[in-house]
Amino acid sequence: MKLYNRHRNLILIFLANEIERLSAWLNPLGENVEVGETSIEQWRKSTFPDTRAEARLLRENVKLAWDICPNLAVYMPSRYIK
Repeated sequence: MKLYNRHRNLILIFLANEIERLSAWLNPLGENVEVGETSIEQWRKSTFPDTRAEARLLRENVKLAWDICPNLAVYMPSRYIK
């Protein structure tokens, strides 16, 4: 069950990132907020409460992604570290 939750969180992290990227592309000035966009941002902030927790979770997720598919893990730092 723990592994299932880790896989689920990894997928949710990828989805949240894609939604953020598409939202920025759709609305580059950030004027209009789409329905549900704020709930995604709240989820991300609750998942990564501070920088240290974010770095630790990113490290764990990269290891998990490497176990699933190394190609997936190689591009994670460039996608999430800003």
